[in-house]
Amino acid sequence: MKKVIINNRVYQMDKKKLKGLFDIAKEHVKLGIYAVEKHNIIEMKRDILPSKTKLKEEIRKYKEQGYKVYSNG
Repeated sequence: MKKVIINNRVYQMDKKKLKGLFDIAKEHVKLGIYAVEKHNIIEMKRDILPSKTKLKEEIRKYKEQGYKVYSNG
């Protein structure tokens, strides 16, 4: 079970439900970051970026802070 933060609310989800949530998030974020994870806590995001270069920059920033990044692009 992982903790998931959606709109400032905390939920607990198993891997199957989390995969379903990620599938939905991927559809809505074509080029951007839809979630970040650190210490088994996942924060859902909707960071839509204008280019792949900006996406790579944002991913690098999160990874430097120790996050695992879920993105499309």
